[in-house]
Amino acid sequence: MVLKDHNYSGYAGGAVSLIIGVGVAVLFMSNLIAVGVGVLFALIGIALIATTKMVTITLDKAAGKGAIELKGIIGSGSRDMDLSKIKKLTLSKIMTSSGTGSRYSNQPTGAIQFGATQYGNRQYSIHYEYIVNFVMDTGESLPFKLANVSAGITDVIMSPDEKEMKFVKQIADFLGVPMEFVAPPSLGQTLSAITQGISGGMQTPPGM
Repeated sequence: MVLKDHNYSGYAGGAVSLIIGVGVAVLFMSNLIAVGVGVLFALIGIALIATTKMVTITLDKAAGKGAIELKGIIGSGSRDMDLSKIKKLTLSKIMTSSGTGSRYSNQPTGAIQFGATQYGNRQYSIHYEYIVNFVMDTGESLPFKLANVSAGITDVIMSPDEKEMKFVKQIADFLGVPMEFVAPPSLGQTLSAITQGISGGMQTPPGM
């Protein structure tokens, strides 16, 4: 069994972010804030393109061997595994953030757009990393990064969770081992919880 995840969405997202960033910076050169936002998006795009990797997983049940190969613009590698020692698969979704610019204030401006938050004049971008862990019967865990996705409005409309879960579940089903998904709440779930909390707080308490 051979599974491939080319992660074209990562390259496409990076290219779009890079183009938007450069376009904003060039069109609004006289506006330092706009230039800063443009540079931020351009850096996000470059980071996505540089860290995205194509994943090829080869599983040979007859030989009891497996191999994972990662290829990217920066860095490539491979790892062999003994299939009989795999106890379960864990797909972890990890939220990470990075920032650019100087920070002169610890108070947020309230600007949250497309996975970017601004504190003072420092811009932060939020990403989701998807990591598959092959948990062995010895307790050892072999982690491999599957994807790096920029968080934002797309997480509300169509979460990338389903794509990555489907990919890992194919492996788990083939090996006959369980799969676990560990993740923080999505942006959509967070907004829903906030909305419910606000609605609940606006209700009149009984007896009043």
